[in-house]
Amino acid sequence: MINVIFPPPEVVLTKKEKKEKKEAKEVTDASAKQRAAEKIKVAEEKDREERRERRAKQAEYIDAHS
Repeated sequence: MINVIFPPPEVVLTKKEKKEKKEAKEVTDASAKQRAAEKIKVAEEKDREERRERRAKQAEYIDAHS
């Protein structure tokens, strides 16, 4: 004879609870992706600004020494 052990009722999630949990996870995933995208955008803008400053310094140096 096979003994089947069921988890206690408080561990088993209903379909509605499973759906809510999945939706909550999707929301956090989306917000995490949005935060990551914002961080990337800020880093790219900082990079562009640094390149502009470097080019300006190079141009000044070239003008001064030509």
